[in-house]
Amino acid sequence: MNPTLYLFRHVSGAGSSTLANQIQTICDIADISCRVFSADQYFEQSGEYKFDATKLGQAHNFCFNNAEEAMKKEISQIIITNTFTTEKEIKPYVDLAGNYGYTLVSLIVENRHGGKNTHNVPDFVLERQLSKLTDNIKLK
Repeated sequence: MNPTLYLFRHVSGAGSSTLANQIQTICDIADISCRVFSADQYFEQSGEYKFDATKLGQAHNFCFNNAEEAMKKEISQIIITNTFTTEKEIKPYVDLAGNYGYTLVSLIVENRHGGKNTHNVPDFVLERQLSKLTDNIKLK
């Protein structure tokens, strides 16, 4: 199996974390090395989610550094589940995948199931995420 970096692009509440964790479980059963990372993990302390907007940059660095460490350990399947609403947000991961010889796959996870965001993201933020995401989708 080729080493692959998957970027799950989404609006909060779309279910990307749930999907990523289900894939992690399947990989574990199939004995495929796989890791899931997100900026949200930075805010999860002792089973509680404590978001702090002033630490968002640190959270994204935490996620990126975890992905790079996994690549150094040659984990074959890495999933990053952040909103990734712009090309600017994706670019560091594109470069990282290239530096370590990983195939990059970008997936858009849609909220067609009516899921609710578990982090109480305000509606105006969800609308902004959706607008930015749809404005920045590059289909080739």
